[in-house]
Amino acid sequence: MTNIDDLDEAEWESTEREIISEVKGFCQRASEWHHDLYARIKDDREFESGEQWNEYDRTNRGEGRAELSINLCSVYVNAIVNPFQAKPFKFRAIPRHKMFFEEVERLNSALTRIQNDYATNEANSLAFRDSVVGGLGFSYVTLDEEFGEKRIKYYSISDPTMVVIEPEAKGVSLEEAEKIAVVDFMLYERAKEKFGDDVVKSGNPEKAMLYNFGNTWEVPKDHVAILTYFKKDGHDVEYYRLCGDHVIDYGVFEGLDYLPVFAFTGDKVWVKDKLSYGGIVRKLKTQQKTINYAQSQLTERMAKSPKGFFVTSAEAIQGYEEDYQNAEYGTSYVLRYNSLDSKNTPCAPPQFISPNTHVEDLQGVINQCVQQMSLAVGISPNGIVEQDIKDQRTATEVILRTRSSQSNVSNYINHAKETIRISGLVIAHLATLLEGLSLPKGSYDIVVEQGCVSLTKMEEDREKLLALAQIVPENFKPLISQQLVSKLDIEGGEQLSQQIWNMLPQEMRGGAPSVFEVQQMQQQVQQLQAQLQQAADENKKLNDQITQLQLRTQTDFAMEKLKFAQQLKLRQLDMAEDAAKAGIQAQKEAKAEQQRAESELRKDVIDATIKKRELDIQESEANKNALLGLIGANKQPRATE
Repeated sequence: MTNIDDLDEAEWESTEREIISEVKGFCQRASEWHHDLYARIKDDREFESGEQWNEYDRTNRGEGRAELSINLCSVYVNAIVNPFQAKPFKFRAIPRHKMFFEEVERLNSALTRIQNDYATNEANSLAFRDSVVGGLGFSYVTLDEEFGEKRIKYYSISDPTMVVIEPEAKGVSLEEAEKIAVVDFMLYERAKEKFGDDVVKSGNPEKAMLYNFGNTWEVPKDHVAILTYFKKDGHDVEYYRLCGDHVIDYGVFEGLDYLPVFAFTGDKVWVKDKLSYGGIVRKLKTQQKTINYAQSQLTERMAKSPKGFFVTSAEAIQGYEEDYQNAEYGTSYVLRYNSLDSKNTPCAPPQFISPNTHVEDLQGVINQCVQQMSLAVGISPNGIVEQDIKDQRTATEVILRTRSSQSNVSNYINHAKETIRISGLVIAHLATLLEGLSLPKGSYDIVVEQGCVSLTKMEEDREKLLALAQIVPENFKPLISQQLVSKLDIEGGEQLSQQIWNMLPQEMRGGAPSVFEVQQMQQQVQQLQAQLQQAADENKKLNDQITQLQLRTQTDFAMEKLKFAQQLKLRQLDMAEDAAKAGIQAQKEAKAEQQRAESELRKDVIDATIKKRELDIQESEANKNALLGLIGANKQPRATE
C-alpha cells in the first residue's frame, strides 16, 4: 500500500481519482450482477413484514374487497431464529502448542469481554434473521476510538442491500471475497459539519445520489451517501471511506486475512444462470397468499351473513309486528302471537330461521396451506423440535426418529456457525494486536461452541426420554426422571439433577457410590484418623510417663547407692577405729557387718531391678492395649454395610 500521508497535493489528487474510479467500476459491476438478488431481498422482507397485498391481488380479486392477513411467514422465521438467539454461538481460541497456552488464555479473556460487552449475539441474531428472510445478512467489525483508546466494535448491517458484494465472492460466508463495500447514509447537515464544505457541496442534497455507483440505492432526501470500500492486499486489508467524489478516510488492517465484513447466507439458488441466495419467505409466498385470500373471503362471508328471521302468517303476529322486527335487539324472552285468526282458525306459532355461514371449505384451505408451508420449510410453526409427544406415535417411533426437522434448516445454522468462526478469527487477530500478545499466525485456532444445535439436541433427547419412560420397567423410571431433569434448561437444573442422582440406588448408578455415600465414607475415615491420632497421643503420653519413671528410678537408685556408700565409708572409719581399740574381734564384727550391709545392698539392687522390670511390663501392656484398641476400631462394621 502506498503511504498516502507522504504524497503531495498533486499526487494525492491523482491517487484519489484512481480510488474513486476503482470504486465506481467495482460498484457498477457488482450492482449489475446482484441487482435481481437485492430486488428479491427487498420484496421478501416487505412481504415478511406484512406488506402482502399488491396491485395484482387487487386486480385479481376486485377493488374494495377485504384485505386481511394471517402472517405465518414471521412465525416460521421466528421458529428458526429464536433458538439461535436463545442459545448463541460463542467462539474461543485454542492453542496449537502448549507454549502458547498462557497467551491464548489472555486472548480468550479479551474475546469473552468483547462478546459480552458489545452484544455480538444481538448483532449475529439480526444478521441471521436477514439470511432466513431473504437469504443474505451481514455483520462487520471495526475499530472505534473511545477516550483516546482503540476498541473493537461488532455490529450488524441493518440493510443487507447496502452491501456491495464482489460477483466472484466464494465461500460459505463469502470469506474468499477480495473486495467489498458498505453504504451508509448521513444527514446532509451533519456530513457538512463533519467533513467540510469542500467535501459536501452546497446545493440540493437530494442530488447527492449514488447514480454513478450503480442503480441499487436511492439516497433519502436531506442525506448523503457514505461508502466504505475494503480490498485485500496480500495479508493486509486496505479501506477507504468515500463521500461523493472525495476520500474522507483511509487506513489498513495489517495482517488481516479476511475482510472485516461477514456474510450470513441462506439457501443457495440458481436464478437466470447465476448462483444466488434465498430465504424461506419466497418458499412460503404462494401458500401465504392463499391463506390471506381464504381469510379475507371468510371475513366477507361473515359480513354478508343475513340476520335470523321469523316465518309465520300475517294474522299470527298482527298487532305485534314491531316486537318481531326488534326481536334480535331486545332483551325480552317472550314474543306474543295471535293463536286465532279473524275466522277463529288456529294460527301456527312463528318459526325462527337461523341462517348458517359455511366456513368449513375455507378452514380446510387454510389448514392445508399451513401443512404445505411446514413441508416447504421443513419445520412446524411451533419450532424446530416438537414440544410434546403425539398420542398416535409410539415410543419406538419417537426413539428411532432422526433429526429431520433440524436438518431441514441446518444450512442456515451451519452457515451462520462458519460465519461466526470467520468473524472470530478477525476479532482475535485485532485483539492480539490491541492487547500486545505474543501470538504469531498459526499459533491458535478459533472454535465455535454451544449454539442452538445443542438446544435442539437437548429438546430432542427430552422427547425421546419421555417416550422411553413409557416402555421401561417402573424401577428404572427414577433414572429416566434424573436424565429428564438434566435436559431441562432451567436455573438450578444441574443441582437438582445431581440430587436425584444421589438418591438413586447404587446398582442403578452403575456401581458408583453416591455423593452421600462418599461423604459418609469420608466421615468414617476422618473419625478413624481422629481415633488413631488420639491413640497415638495417649501412647506418646504413656511413653513419656514410663521414661520419666525410668529416669526417676535410676536417679533414686544412684542417690541411694551414693548415700549408702558414704554411710558405709563412715562406718568403715568407725569400725577401723573400733578395731584399733577392740582388736581382731572387732574387725571380725566389722567384717560381718560389712557382709550384712553388702547383702542388704544387693537386696536393694535386686528390688530396684524387679521394680524396673515391672515398669517395663506395664509399658508393654499399655502398648499392647493401645494396639488392640486400634485393631478393634478398624474391625468395627460400617453403618452403610
